[in-house]
Amino acid sequence: MKMTLPKSASILTLLFIFASCDNFMDSSLFQSGLETKIDYENSSSHIVFVNSLEGTGSFIQGGGTQNLKKSDSFDVEFSVNSSFKFIKWIAVDRNDTTITRDSYIKFSDSGALKTTVTLLDECDDILIRPYCQSYLTISDFLPEYRETGVGFNSDIKITFSDYIDEASFSFTDDEISALDVDEEDLLKAKTFDGKEYCYGYIKNYKTYFKNIDISSSSTSSSIISYFNAPTVINGKTLYLSLREEKYGDMKETISSSSGTNEITVTLSKDITDIRDMSFSESYSSTSYTYAINSDIIADTESVEILFEVDDGYGTISPSGRNTIYTGLTYNLYFKPSSEYYFQKWGILYALNGKEFSYGDQIVQISYPEDTETTFTLTTAVSGIMIKPICAQRSTVLFTYPEGTGIAAKTDIVISFSQEMDSSDLRWSYSDIEDYPVKEPLRDNENQIYGYISNSGNHVWKNIEITNKKTGENLLSYFGQAKYADDDKSKLIITASEDLPGNTLVNVRINKTISNSEGIPCGESGEYIEFSYMIE
Repeated sequence: MKMTLPKSASILTLLFIFASCDNFMDSSLFQSGLETKIDYENSSSHIVFVNSLEGTGSFIQGGGTQNLKKSDSFDVEFSVNSSFKFIKWIAVDRNDTTITRDSYIKFSDSGALKTTVTLLDECDDILIRPYCQSYLTISDFLPEYRETGVGFNSDIKITFSDYIDEASFSFTDDEISALDVDEEDLLKAKTFDGKEYCYGYIKNYKTYFKNIDISSSSTSSSIISYFNAPTVINGKTLYLSLREEKYGDMKETISSSSGTNEITVTLSKDITDIRDMSFSESYSSTSYTYAINSDIIADTESVEILFEVDDGYGTISPSGRNTIYTGLTYNLYFKPSSEYYFQKWGILYALNGKEFSYGDQIVQISYPEDTETTFTLTTAVSGIMIKPICAQRSTVLFTYPEGTGIAAKTDIVISFSQEMDSSDLRWSYSDIEDYPVKEPLRDNENQIYGYISNSGNHVWKNIEITNKKTGENLLSYFGQAKYADDDKSKLIITASEDLPGNTLVNVRINKTISNSEGIPCGESGEYIEFSYMIE
């Protein structure tokens, strides 16, 4: 006869069995694991986005979207295109990629193309992306290759894909020490602003430039000694010009090759741009070739050109009267004083300073709106002057208030020397549509002069007002900033009675604000700044 235990006895038996297991219900490990599992099952899922910038490469696995709970992991692997270098994996806000999400994500190895991603905490706006940078490349090389050759005295112009690190062509003090050459064997030159640098050296009767060599096919040897110091113009273009005293040597070098000769320019893989990116790692160096002809010389008619700058505007190089030859490229540099804003290079009549109507057909300036550029005289016309055209910047005449014991409801006043442009203090909606805007702040004309961010801070265009002691944002205590109706040179920022006492108010205005002609008060990164103490 089969015996059946009462239900209560069965429960007691099970409890006895469980109780007899070592560290069962009292085990912290078991209890922790159980709680973790319960938390996991009850937690919500989150979509993590995984993509890359166009052209950088493609995903082998893990691309697209991943539906994860806290502590979940997945593998991701990326294949980078040959023109890019993989740097690392990054986690950012998918709506604003300038905001990091590193605290929510863990990579098993952020520097490996294949890695494991773990979600550390709950978040709904994570974007995983491979951070890649394009390799440095050559975007243009002149002279072009022609079967008939070009003038043997033609300048070499090499334009890079990004702003080049000029240190690539100048030796550091430590590098000079390692060269083990005498001081007189160092080749030195000066930058546009007068700073001296070492670009090469002579050793065992041979000339070397840093990271550059130039050779001739007829001699199969370096002719770098024929060239002037390398110069970087406008950040991206490397210029190499033949030394005038070497014209005869160059003609003799190619005389045995039926009039034409191939010149090869070789650039070292150690050249880098300002991002510290070099040429592709698969290249040990990169070379370009062009042909020259001993029977061709660039037109070398010459005229005197006057290089002049108005008093107080700044310094110019070259300066005064200089003999300029047609067909040759020359450096041109201007350093404006802080009171003036450079607008463009002007080509004028030397006698009366009036604009030369066809000046740009006589003198070709590579970048007429850049202070550092080059120019070429194409036609020998006398009586020409080249000068920088500048406009006077607006300056601050006075600021109010300043000092201590100031009442809370005291308006801020900044008086400028010229009428100002109010648009520099206003945003259009399209300007801020990608900002973290919770609420736009509008004036009586429905223009946006600021906004309240998602974090609750007030943000104005080009203006900051803070507590200098604590760094607290004080903009919420002030009304809009605007220029006076009857005096557009006077900026007024209305104050509130609610401003706390014993507050050191610091006013900071970006000097990129401009006058009514669009001329900024100063350079980017410069500020009008003053403080006062609320009583």
